[in-house]
Amino acid sequence: MKPIKRRQILEIAEKLFNRFGIRRTGMDEIARMADVAKGTIYNYFGNKDGLFKALATEKLAVFEEMLEKSLDNIKDPIEKLRITALGHLRVSIDNPFLSDKLLYGNYDEKIRVYLAELEKKTQTVIARILDGIDSKKMAAGEKKALINTLIFTLKGMTESVRERMEPVSIRRFEKEIDFLVRALLPAKPLQQNGG
Repeated sequence: MKPIKRRQILEIAEKLFNRFGIRRTGMDEIARMADVAKGTIYNYFGNKDGLFKALATEKLAVFEEMLEKSLDNIKDPIEKLRITALGHLRVSIDNPFLSDKLLYGNYDEKIRVYLAELEKKTQTVIARILDGIDSKKMAAGEKKALINTLIFTLKGMTESVRERMEPVSIRRFEKEIDFLVRALLPAKPLQQNGG
């Protein structure tokens, strides 16, 4: 599998999915725009479902990589949580084919699976951040409640992005995320052990 052709196909598919939607984008159009034979796409991805899955998997990997790079040098758990929450929302905002119900058409179940995986990855990162907080400052039950509160709020914000008819900017959510994280995790009494 030539990485350049695979990348080219994914980039074209993403552009077309974002412009016309998953259901209305045909493999013929992707092949024509990517300047490859239609059979090449089938060889790489199997079918449009496989192409969607590869693209969605790539978006999750980009999310994880962004978090890994962003969180590495940050000590403040509030800032780590803020970056994680905004990164989670950015995935939906920056990828309309994953968030705009008009664009994904009959891909409801596949989108749900993708969003569940994004949620799971976000939950893992939040748990890791909170595990770095001194257990004397925050009990296990509080950590679980905080994780659930953040995840439920992010789900609601993601759903809000998905219901919008016009593009949404991440800036719209920055103040709300900052407020939420600071309210849930006061800065003064907590000390970061690692994480």
